[in-house]
Amino acid sequence: MIDRISFFDEFECLKGDCPVACCHGWKVPIDPESVLRYRKEKGKLGLKLRLAMKKEGEFSVFNPLAFRCRFYTKDGLCGLQMQKGESYIPGICRRFPRRMKNYGYFAEESLELACPMAAGLFLRHRDNLLYHETDEIPSYPDTSENDDRDYLFSARKCRNQLIARLQQISPIELFPFIRRMQKYAKAIEIACVNDGILEKPADPGSVNFDEIVLTEEESHKAARFLFSALDTDQLMCHGIYHVALKRRLPLFYQICLRYFEQFDELTIEDADSHLEELFQKYRAAHPDIDALLRDYLIYYLQNHFLQVYEDYSYLRMLSLATLHVHFLFLFFCLYEPTDENDIAVMIATYERHMHHNDDVLEELWKVMPKS
Repeated sequence: MIDRISFFDEFECLKGDCPVACCHGWKVPIDPESVLRYRKEKGKLGLKLRLAMKKEGEFSVFNPLAFRCRFYTKDGLCGLQMQKGESYIPGICRRFPRRMKNYGYFAEESLELACPMAAGLFLRHRDNLLYHETDEIPSYPDTSENDDRDYLFSARKCRNQLIARLQQISPIELFPFIRRMQKYAKAIEIACVNDGILEKPADPGSVNFDEIVLTEEESHKAARFLFSALDTDQLMCHGIYHVALKRRLPLFYQICLRYFEQFDELTIEDADSHLEELFQKYRAAHPDIDALLRDYLIYYLQNHFLQVYEDYSYLRMLSLATLHVHFLFLFFCLYEPTDENDIAVMIATYERHMHHNDDVLEELWKVMPKS
């Protein structure tokens, strides 16, 4: 059985017209089958392939410095594909931005928002973001490192309940809901410790989300922002911003510079006030922003929540979801996209650095406030 996002089959690569090409700003992992094929290739192409590959840990990659792939042409196309055909390029290049995950008992298929075309489809289908069940059998293998069927289905039920509640709230309730969501994650992990179960977490169904309430102080903070200006700056300087972004993701780099220009000289108190002012000013000019952020969170949870099936960390999953909503909102305020295409490019640029970079996520998790 495959659960598939409604607009999965609508994706069509923009090719040379893509404003955020896959071949730029990323290291490209090469599957073992392709590595063997490239090592056997003869002539100038074989030499170029072997020079382009670099071993990083257990994997080989193209584009090790994440600037631009050697096979990226001036027309914005893949020279390797043009010369040898689509079946010859690495598997990740053939699949992206399609996300296909087989859990053994079912599979899920969606599109990654790190592609501007996929982000555009997300924006146009915000009224239909849920998976649709099919009777199809996945042709790709189960890659899960867990085989606990009961826990998998319990986690999926937990995700679906969170999404159902998100769909019911009004946009202005989003930040308080996210605060409750973080407390919910902590409650699940505390239940795990109290039950003395070290091998796996407690059944998430044992914690009732509706019983999670905010204190008066938490409600006051939620009405302003998800992270204070001090925490925002800590995250920006110790995980998000890097000088290499100037070449890897120029748009992301420029937005970071706008942040520093506005916040660097401010006191902590003034920075908090300015952050709140930015959010309220943008909300006034763009009344749909909270609804858009809610839909982004729904899509994020649907696509990535079941990571808890692999690492058992509800706190990490929902804390990172909170971070993404906060910083995506901040980037909207700093960049001020003008139309749907502009919004799609900004979301894709954000996702590329903030969600598809394990080093960035690990660094953010280290410095993220846990209270």
